[in-house]
Amino acid sequence: MHSWDALDPVVLSFRCSDLMGRVGFSITSHLNENTITAKVDLPASFAAVTKLRLRTPRNAKVKSVTLNGKSWFDFDPADETITIPAGTFGTVILVASF
Repeated sequence: MHSWDALDPVVLSFRCSDLMGRVGFSITSHLNENTITAKVDLPASFAAVTKLRLRTPRNAKVKSVTLNGKSWFDFDPADETITIPAGTFGTVILVASF
């Protein structure tokens, strides 16, 4: 078991296929930088809104998010969710700062 309090990265990955194609994600913590990076892969036929829930260590709240390198404001610190808009496909890189 890995502790959130450790400074080395924690990496989680998941990949599967569904009716719309292959979907997957990887999440890497950078606790010494107070960030979590998520790489989300969505198929071209994916037309739904995607919500990603990130739990931060020590109950810290997400303060800011970038989506593919640009400031992103569609996130809810209370629900710990980031919304990726419908029609987004391919590789999406999210960086959450807390």
